[in-house]
Amino acid sequence: MPQVWNYQVAFLVGKKMADTNKPTHEDLETVLRVFESNDFNFGTTDMYSQFLAKFSKKTKIKLNDRIIQLKKAPSHEKAKILKELTEETKQYILKTNELDYRLFIHAKRYS
Repeated sequence: MPQVWNYQVAFLVGKKMADTNKPTHEDLETVLRVFESNDFNFGTTDMYSQFLAKFSKKTKIKLNDRIIQLKKAPSHEKAKILKELTEETKQYILKTNELDYRLFIHAKRYS
């Protein structure tokens, strides 16, 4: 099984990748509270171009047209990977990344 466990929430609360203290529901609530109480610009990687346009419009910052998206797999590669995942693996990933998934759903509302 893949070694995955809420890396986004962990990062946002200052935990290191090798930290044995995994993020908690309290950590997620802290992240969401900070996002809600401050004027943050955030979005999701699947809507990166839209996020950049929204960010630029809101902040009046003209972004370089040549912003390179690093580590972005081509759509056909993503589709191939997803197709090859077993249902057991998909459920494992969702279970071990529940906090990141909730953060993703929250962020999608702002995308």
